[in-house]
Amino acid sequence: MKTLFDERPDREDIDATLLIRVVNIALRIATRSVREYSDKKSPKVFTQRQLLACLVLKTYLKTTYRGVVEQLVLMPAVREAIGLKQIPHTRLPVTTRRSAHQLMHISRASGPSS
Repeated sequence: MKTLFDERPDREDIDATLLIRVVNIALRIATRSVREYSDKKSPKVFTQRQLLACLVLKTYLKTTYRGVVEQLVLMPAVREAIGLKQIPHTRLPVTTRRSAHQLMHISRASGPSS
């Protein structure tokens, strides 16, 4: 069975529509898996779902956090699909690690689905 990761384009030929599909899938999964914000008192600049979508994009593109930020700057359609009003420059590594950790904890607790 082919997945989106099998369709990964070369670095020079990154298609925004394919990235938007990847982001939409990540957001759907995150919506079912993580809370919108980690805490009631969080600054509410970025949702955990948005940050998790950025992390999935980073993994999909096989790039660094800086590389994801560059892609978000260059591709406003992808940024819009994630729902970002601003780009998470410096906080991306810390907050995505927290969101990913929470998602892993939730998936382990729920166990494999049949």
